Amino acid sequence: MESELRFCPHCGAGVTPDAIFCSHCGKPLEEPKLSTSIGKQILIYSVSLFLPPFGLAWTFKYFRQQNKTARTIGLVSLLLTIIGIIGTIWIMMGFINNVNSSLNSALGGSTNDSQLNQFLQNY
Repeated sequence: MESELRFCPHCGAGVTPDAIFCSHCGKPLEEPKLSTSIGKQILIYSVSLFLPPFGLAWTFKYFRQQNKTARTIGLVSLLLTIIGIIGTIWIMMGFINNVNSSLNSALGGSTNDSQLNQFLQNY
């Protein structure tokens, strides 16, 4: 019976082998395993692509795991987040250029002489 006892890595108190949390300090004894199911992957990849900054939370959570599949999910999430950010910037720049052109046309100005248009072309 004594050989089945294990110890908390945080406080050193003895805990039972099937314990999830330390009964002395309350801290988790092991990091919970993250789901690598297809449904969870679809959720992670969708959020990473369409709501780019929010994908970073899953990126770092999965990338820190020892499991190769979880690390791969984290890497794909990072790549999709970067693609989502680039796509969002590209769409917003097109929208700003379109609004700028419309405003210049409505005000009777030339779109080529606009200071805003020159600024946006430089970046």
